[in-house]
Amino acid sequence: KLGVPGEHLEKVAYRCLEPERILNRKIVVVGGGDSAIESAILLAQGNKVTLSYRSEKFSRLKPKNESSIQNAIKTKLL
Repeated sequence: KLGVPGEHLEKVAYRCLEPERILNRKIVVVGGGDSAIESAILLAQGNKVTLSYRSEKFSRLKPKNESSIQNAIKTKLL
């Protein structure tokens, strides 16, 4: 948890279950690991997703996720 106002609200989730059922939302995904990247890309299909990460570069991603996030950024999916 980040210690920010509103993090206790029902609309805040700490796991991405059934992302295909989430549509037409503004979503912030916090983190830069493989799980965050995979969730952000899945959720970007039909939603406006912002990825919040504390570093300028991703440093610990699997090669497939690194490629996917770079492509999503280049095509403005995220």
